[in-house]
Amino acid sequence: MKQPWNHKLSRHERGYDRAWEIRREEVMRRDFGLCQCPECGGRRKIATHVHHIVSKAEAKRLGWPREKTDAMTNLTALNEACHDRMHNHTKRPVTGVDGWPI
Repeated sequence: MKQPWNHKLSRHERGYDRAWEIRREEVMRRDFGLCQCPECGGRRKIATHVHHIVSKAEAKRLGWPREKTDAMTNLTALNEACHDRMHNHTKRPVTGVDGWPI
């Protein structure tokens, strides 16, 4: 899946600066550091990521200002697996020369 941002830009150039770090901490506190994904079914999983419900790329397309993009109502805490699933990140299995997973 092609990512909608330029990977050549630094995290600060993509908007992940000190203001983002503060907002991220606020979201983690609000969500008690636990994944808020409905698929987790209430099981307690430690959150490792803060997810934009409306992605930054989509918010930019819609003309949202940063304040709306990074609003608490547009952010939720997720664990890594749920975050990857929400972004449809798939990790390819490592295969040997015979084509079978290692």
